[in-house]
Amino acid sequence: MCEIGTSLEEQQHLAAQYRSKIFFSEYERQQVFVEPFKIAKYPITNKQFHEFTTSTGYQSPYITVYSDASEDFHPVRVISYRDAYAFCQWYGCRLPTEIEWMKAAGGATGLLYPWGNEWHSSKCNNGEDLTVNKHVIRLRNSGGARTTPVDHFLLGSSYYGVMDMVGNVWEITNSFFLSNLTSTVYDLYEDTTEPQVETYDSWSLDAKEYVVLKGGSVRTNRLAMRCGSRLLKHTARWSGDLVGFRCAAFM
Repeated sequence: MCEIGTSLEEQQHLAAQYRSKIFFSEYERQQVFVEPFKIAKYPITNKQFHEFTTSTGYQSPYITVYSDASEDFHPVRVISYRDAYAFCQWYGCRLPTEIEWMKAAGGATGLLYPWGNEWHSSKCNNGEDLTVNKHVIRLRNSGGARTTPVDHFLLGSSYYGVMDMVGNVWEITNSFFLSNLTSTVYDLYEDTTEPQVETYDSWSLDAKEYVVLKGGSVRTNRLAMRCGSRLLKHTARWSGDLVGFRCAAFM
């Protein structure tokens, strides 16, 4: 058994503080049974994904040509659900479910962040300035945001020793979004020069078409770094410049 999710009281507090319904889309605090599974210690890197495309000839309309050896061990990004699924088929693994991801990140007791219940900006690659002004969490200019090697933040590992669970790049799961809420996606989590604001009712919502992303990115603040936070994206129509994935497998 493990604990996951956000308490109803905390959801209500965050929703009132940030004037958004997005927090009510998160799992409520609860105990769940999770079948034994394995999960990769690190997200898939540029080098690993390059080996996949070289070996198979796989092509994606989103991924730029990989050529910078200095970023071999940075997480691969600009990934779609289709890209991640294809890699897993080749590698002999699968994507983790959202609940598996939350257990790997928050441990059996459902920690707020992988390292504990207190925020530490130095433990992950994030977009938050150290200045917190009452209700507004200020972000630094994200225009030059860069990813870091997947083993860079050693003190940010989870209870199980899983690295880079939050920050750097969002991670695709194999779970689909089951909520009919209407709320902006980027209004709280991300500061962009040209915000790509989408709403949950931008398209007619088919739960099987919207995959859950976890963990936030180098452009997001502490709200997105919580183990219980979640973001949804359309599986067929979308890839993001700071979206990657890691592998999992049944025991």
